[in-house]
Amino acid sequence: MNLIKKLLLFSFCTCIYLTANAQVEVARLQSKDFSATGFGAFLNFSFPVTQDDAVIAEGAFYYFKHNDNNVAIAPVLLGYRHLLTGPDYGFYLEPVLGYSFGATDIQKTDGAGNYLFKPDGNELGQKVTGATAGLGFGYLFEPSGRIQFNLSIRYEHTFVSGDPSLNVLALRLSHSFSFGRRD
Repeated sequence: MNLIKKLLLFSFCTCIYLTANAQVEVARLQSKDFSATGFGAFLNFSFPVTQDDAVIAEGAFYYFKHNDNNVAIAPVLLGYRHLLTGPDYGFYLEPVLGYSFGATDIQKTDGAGNYLFKPDGNELGQKVTGATAGLGFGYLFEPSGRIQFNLSIRYEHTFVSGDPSLNVLALRLSHSFSFGRRD
């Protein structure tokens, strides 16, 4: 690996190290024919733009199971966090946009409720991928040394063409991995 590639890799890793938050959440999924409580985890990267605002990038994974049906969703989102009460900590709003990738074993049905099949005879599954939009509201706690906790609630809607859209309501708890401080 040449020197330029090593420097780029080092810069990328440093950026992630200074801005990452690891998060776990309990989430509720609701669609037309499926409802379940599940769990998720994600990495949220925040890049300060002002004392009260930050651009965020997020990658996540949710898993829901109800009876014999399973849904797995992996949203990739961009957003903007605005602190409402002051710099570094307090209440915030966080709108997000992106795309959710996913899979399910829920069989697709027609308007009369009959199961649909592919031409080869295999089951036709519902789609769970599509554009995603959401809004979060939370509280960033005052930093304690190098650790800052975040408690929030977020609603996300995934627009799925031809199948029921997904609605996710999540309660989130996060811990910052950030070792850099805003000036």
